[in-house]
Amino acid sequence: MIEKILQLLNKNNHKLLEKYNSGEYWIYLATGIIKSTIAQFGKDEFDCWVSSHSLDIADEGEWLYDLVLYEMVGEAEFNRLKKIHLVVESEFSKIHFGGFKEDFDKLFLASKATKLFIFRRKHEAEFKKAIQYAQLAVNDFEDFDSNDSIHLIYWDEIGNKKFNHIEFKKQIQAV
Repeated sequence: MIEKILQLLNKNNHKLLEKYNSGEYWIYLATGIIKSTIAQFGKDEFDCWVSSHSLDIADEGEWLYDLVLYEMVGEAEFNRLKKIHLVVESEFSKIHFGGFKEDFDKLFLASKATKLFIFRRKHEAEFKKAIQYAQLAVNDFEDFDSNDSIHLIYWDEIGNKKFNHIEFKKQIQAV
């Protein structure tokens, strides 16, 4: 799933670059492009519902996460949550470590769903701090199994101006 999302984001990267190069207030426009791309993927791939703020394709407003892809069962007012495919936190506008840490830990609340954090690499020191924190957090969270992972997709503003992926799994510490 993450590889497909990464492919689609890079396929739509030209839209983000247009906003980036235009001098417009591009960050919020970029967030819309990112969320729309992932939401459409969810609709196409899983025929699922989408929860997100300020997104035309969304079935419901924002839940705990910036975007959630999920399935429902039942009819009308008695429909119920069946499965959560993906939870996404997107902090594209926050480029400092505090903005990263603020929402990263929320991903641990999603038990079986695929967990994705999207942000941009603008300052190398802040990026390295975020990557270090992510691995430490994954290692230290007791309810995280060796089979679990958290995915980071970052747009490399200081490098290739494309979306890149890092996966974090629990690293067993030698005693």
